[in-house]
This record gives sequence, C-alpha cells and structure tokens, in this order.
Amino acid sequence: MPADALPSPPAPPAQIVSPILAMVKREAAASEFGADADWDRYIALLQKKGVRESALRWYVVRVEHFHKYVHKPPDEYGPQDVEKWLERLGRQPDLTEWQFTQAIQALQTWFQDLLQVPWAPAVPWSEWIGRAQRLPPSHPTIARRADPVSAPRLAPCSPEQAAAGRQAQTEMVNA
Repeated sequence: MPADALPSPPAPPAQIVSPILAMVKREAAASEFGADADWDRYIALLQKKGVRESALRWYVVRVEHFHKYVHKPPDEYGPQDVEKWLERLGRQPDLTEWQFTQAIQALQTWFQDLLQVPWAPAVPWSEWIGRAQRLPPSHPTIARRADPVSAPRLAPCSPEQAAAGRQAQTEMVNA
C-alpha cells in the first residue's frame, strides 16, 4: 500500500441478536396487526424501558390479544376499548397480578409511548395498575369463587295461576 493511501475503515461490527430476540421479531413480523416497522420500534422501546428479553414476546402477545378482541379497525379504537378489554382480562381467575400488570404496561407502551394516539392519556393507566393487586379470597368484592346463594324453592303453581301471572305481567308492560 502506498504511503499516502488511507486504509479502508473497519467494517462495522455485526449486530448480535440473541435467539430469543430473533424469535420475538419473527413472531411480531408475522402478526396481522401493525407494520413490521411498528413492531421493531415497539420491541426497541420495550428494551429501552428495561423489559427483560424473556418477557418481550409476552408484551407483543398482549397487544395482539387486544387487537383480536376489539374487532374493529385500529383507527376507531378509543379509551373505552382498552378499559373494556382490561375489565374482561382482569376477571380471568387464573391471571396473576404480574400478568395483568404486564398487559396494562404492554398496551400503555403501544398506544401512549409508541403510537402516541391522542386518546391514550385518557386511559387511567396507573389506576389499572393499582387494580392489579390480588385481593384475598375472603374480600367482599370477590365474586368469582363465591359460594352460590341458596334461594328458597317456590311451590309449583297451577296452569291457571301461571296464566294469570303472565296476563298480569303483559298488562304491566303495556300500561
């Protein structure tokens, strides 16, 4: 090489992608929701926020579940859709606190931080995270595993009494 020739710059180092991150990116790219670039930016944002690599896939899955649940175009989404989905999700008895919190954070990151949709600040994200705390089974607001209430059995009525009851009900509705 001549003395006045400059050496060529070194090649940039190849980006090292772990097998887990590669799998998450493949699955996100295969999703029917969002463009590939959105998923790439979402994963990068989650990494920047410190989400563990092993949890990235589940954040993507939570957002996909929301999209599948809503059944309308994304440009028609609103805070009521997020709250309705979170209410439904929160009633699943096998869902743990951390899974519910993860789902809330997944949607918040997707809508508020990544897409920056104008309605995202209207969702009370911190209130939802506060609701994610598991209540003891004896708590009065827990109804999913409550013992059934036994009601007294009513004596059977005659066909004439049943007809009179239906007639009275019809008259009340039509009045």
